Amino acid sequence: MVQERGLYVNSTRDLIVADSFKDEEYEEIPLSKEEGVNIKLPTKKSQAYNSTLLFSMLTGLTDGGSVLLMGPPGCGKTTSAEVVGHFLYDVDIDTIRASTIYGHPEQTEEKMLARPHTGKLVKEGIEEIIPRPFVTAPIHIVDEVNRLPPGKQSLLFQAIDRKKVEYCGKEFTMSGPLFATANYSDAGNFEMSPPFRDRFDIALMVNEPSPLDYETIRAAGDEKMGDSRENLLKIPDEFKLGNGEMGRIRKQIKNVKVDDEARDFLYYTVASIDYCEMAGTDISRMTKGSMMERPPNKAMCSECHYGAGGKSICSMTENGLSPRTMKSVERYAKSLAWFMGKNTAGVEEFKTVMPYTMWHKLRPTNTAFDADGRYVNDRIGFVENIVNESMRSYAEVGDGIKGVYGAGVEAYDRWLNGHESKSGSEFEKLRDETLGSIKESIVRLADYDDHKIRIPLAQQLVKEYHDVITTTKAK
Repeated sequence: MVQERGLYVNSTRDLIVADSFKDEEYEEIPLSKEEGVNIKLPTKKSQAYNSTLLFSMLTGLTDGGSVLLMGPPGCGKTTSAEVVGHFLYDVDIDTIRASTIYGHPEQTEEKMLARPHTGKLVKEGIEEIIPRPFVTAPIHIVDEVNRLPPGKQSLLFQAIDRKKVEYCGKEFTMSGPLFATANYSDAGNFEMSPPFRDRFDIALMVNEPSPLDYETIRAAGDEKMGDSRENLLKIPDEFKLGNGEMGRIRKQIKNVKVDDEARDFLYYTVASIDYCEMAGTDISRMTKGSMMERPPNKAMCSECHYGAGGKSICSMTENGLSPRTMKSVERYAKSLAWFMGKNTAGVEEFKTVMPYTMWHKLRPTNTAFDADGRYVNDRIGFVENIVNESMRSYAEVGDGIKGVYGAGVEAYDRWLNGHESKSGSEFEKLRDETLGSIKESIVRLADYDDHKIRIPLAQQLVKEYHDVITTTKAK
């Protein structure tokens, strides 16, 4: 309906979703005699969508979701947020615009978030804080957020992350999704810090519509609708979502289950990105978060047994991912599964949303740029490559490494369920068997030394080993 009425027009179908990760997602057809320019066509077992509209809609339906829309001026970033907010929440466009924060260096906290009730303060001496429309609106938009200087951006940290704002000791809770738009870097922009970017669940690269789309844009509003924007924005009764309907949808999304295989794949991918054996001398410090002075580089990677030249996912990024990202992946995978009519979010849904929930947070290394110079600009393609490589690697070793780790966990579970009923020699026997099984699992993880997931798995087994010893001493 949004595209048909010309409110947001972009014929790009850049997101292909298959029914199952075992299905063929797309057919690839070369559009050039040289490598690198290909067209992806969906198959009978997949569907193609415009990523901006789909993820904007899912953000609007997801309780507390936040999205960063980046792209050149005039490509429809703000329009897509306004239109999605209007149709999902039945809020007038003018009302949405009146509650929008417009980014500029002179923007103040009082104009953005809240202000004192001056009348009561002067006349009655009562300090009452009034929230701004941005805080109380059902949909929150920050337009050109990177035109706010870092100090002003920091005021939005909790609004994006926890949907809360504070002013003069008074805290207000926000409800509904948050959209922020940002043009690509220019002289009038400020850098968005890594902690600021990390607070957005998902980020979209919004590009200009095709020249062929302009005919649709020009012709928007045929004789049936007239040229009235008011008519174009009119929501048919059958499409209106009341408060009860929105709550029902969110409950359905929340109740979507997550396939164990999908969650394991996410853990495997995040571990492959996060862990670096050159970061520390102990496994507890072998993460990129511990690399205070120097991120991964070619010289450092050449000293690692993986070697330089992009042989491993870990050499492709300077930094790792926070737990917020894993939460965002699961949230949007469940939303996508619900949209596809599924009761369970599987590997395909996780694989689909991971590039969009990660690209704005990861910083590529020179090794990544050497592998493909286009990654300087195409950060979604960069993360898609990482996810595809992770899936290939996971398919090779997933079952094997889970079996090794599982043997130690099963021994620990037997200990938890049986040691309290044991005493004397029986207690000692169960303890020694448990410690031996856990130790054997740790030793066998060395067979997977090309896979970083072994590090957090080993850490967990060490914890369980320590728990058994501690319980023994307490006994």
